[in-house]
Amino acid sequence: MLKERVTMYLTESKEKLKSAEKNIELGFIKTAAHEIYYAARALVLALEGYVPRDKASTWRKIRDFKRAGIVTKYVPEEIQRCYAYRRRVDYVEIREEIKITEEGIKQAFKISQEFVNEAERILKDRNFI
Repeated sequence: MLKERVTMYLTESKEKLKSAEKNIELGFIKTAAHEIYYAARALVLALEGYVPRDKASTWRKIRDFKRAGIVTKYVPEEIQRCYAYRRRVDYVEIREEIKITEEGIKQAFKISQEFVNEAERILKDRNFI
């Protein structure tokens, strides 16, 4: 059951990354920002089966993954930036203090891609998938 869930959500993460990449190519950077965040979120779903409702608990889960060796390159500020882009896009009324630029989104995409790829490699090594 765990292997099935991990495989399903890891596949979802990779699909979100492909969607983000295509949206960047087409110049739809706001849509890409949304997909980038959800790629990392799907990884949390894969490992936990749920995503905590509040931001602090989500970051705590990702830190737990780092302590467990599931991700090793976790930098809170980088993941936080991906989240801030997504909030800025999805909740215009919040007026998130972050400017969405093509270069910023490309960097966020790279961060999310590395995060998902590294987790996949480690999960394979540990026979989770």
